[in-house]
Amino acid sequence: MDLFERASEKWFGYGNWAAPYWFVGKDQGGSEDDDHVGWEKVWHDLGEKELIDCRNHHQKMGRHGNFLWHGQNARIQNTWGSPIRLLLSFKNPTSIPGEEAIRDYQKTRWGAQDGETVVAEIRGGRAKSDDHSNPWRDKYLMERIRIYRDRLMEHSPVFVLFYGSVKVGGQEAYQMIIKEPFADLPGLVVRKAEKENPFAQYAWSNSTLALHVPHPTAHGANRKDLWVELGIRMRKMIEEKKAPQKTVRFLIKNPKILGEKTDSS
Repeated sequence: MDLFERASEKWFGYGNWAAPYWFVGKDQGGSEDDDHVGWEKVWHDLGEKELIDCRNHHQKMGRHGNFLWHGQNARIQNTWGSPIRLLLSFKNPTSIPGEEAIRDYQKTRWGAQDGETVVAEIRGGRAKSDDHSNPWRDKYLMERIRIYRDRLMEHSPVFVLFYGSVKVGGQEAYQMIIKEPFADLPGLVVRKAEKENPFAQYAWSNSTLALHVPHPTAHGANRKDLWVELGIRMRKMIEEKKAPQKTVRFLIKNPKILGEKTDSS
């Protein structure tokens, strides 16, 4: 098995599985022809682990390396910006995150191996588009779904946000991971072909809130207000889920109801 195939099977992305906040996309962008970047070689040099450190990985690469996403004048990466906006809104629902806060989080904390996020992909390997050739793109998909399911059960993150779409035999791969059907989350919509569609779907996987949203760069899905509002809504949903259930206590004054004997004296 060559390095590219091995990475397509075993490399999931960035961060650490014990992190409370997971962000899972459909696949890495780029192309397997991007030899000047050396994605897989750097992954190999970093130990061929399922998850590695995002900043460290990019620091060791070529022209797509540290300075583009993590340097002093870093740009906000197109796919990452909206999920980071959501996360900051989730963590602090009383403050709308600005561009500098998003950029700073991306540079220093996003996908950090000692941090609070998993930033990963369902499919292995890189491809420019769904039509782009990658002989191992789906070869290990079912095995990767199984590993995601195992890691989810083992670590029970606070939430996992899936974005984009990957179909397996007509079924959404994300649903195969959590084994629960998604329901529409009302109130947040995107417009496609003059028709409003739900922006987010959700399901509970034990204590983990799972959500499925469009890819952050999809048409109509890059609105800042949608990601801010969803982050706030997610926090409220999780707080309500964790809130202790109210119990109703009945005061029984007559012990005869319980079959107890009373003192007749």
